[in-house]
Amino acid sequence: MATLILPPHPRTALLRGFGVALGLIVLLIVSLLALAVGSLPGVLSGIALGLIVAVIGVVSPRLSFRLYRTWNRAAAAYARFAQSAVLLISFHILMRGARHADRSLHLSRTPNGESAWVRRETVPPGAYPSLDASPSQSEEDSSWISSLVRWAARPGHRWSYWLLPHLLVLRILETEAADDYPGGIYTLY
Repeated sequence: MATLILPPHPRTALLRGFGVALGLIVLLIVSLLALAVGSLPGVLSGIALGLIVAVIGVVSPRLSFRLYRTWNRAAAAYARFAQSAVLLISFHILMRGARHADRSLHLSRTPNGESAWVRRETVPPGAYPSLDASPSQSEEDSSWISSLVRWAARPGHRWSYWLLPHLLVLRILETEAADDYPGGIYTLY
């Protein structure tokens, strides 16, 4: 996933481009809302307002810089909120799915004082993959998504299909965390 990094001190050309883009966004949003309501004067007002914002962005980059800073702060706040909301929703959906998986296993509680341990024999050494073996070419070429899908296709793992969309949404909404330590610090190991 590509990350768009907006510089904190942009050049004039970027500010002008931001002003034009913001003007187009305002033009589209206001015009479409007015069109949905059925107001022709609202559509014309949206066009005029969008053009005014775009012209201000081109003519006055300083004013555009204030809008740019406000936009970046609002985007960062929205990303934090959206990530928290998606985490909360994912947690409840996944826990509900895990509860359903637990019920489908039909586990029963042992009577008081009894152990649930079951003695098993060891597996022959040939059943374990070698730790020194290199992965096959197909395993190297496959992505983690295809590995997860192959693993989920096994019996008893179908619940994990619910996990993939949540992981992808969380990856998209991931915000970059600030470094805890300043650069150039000398550390002894």
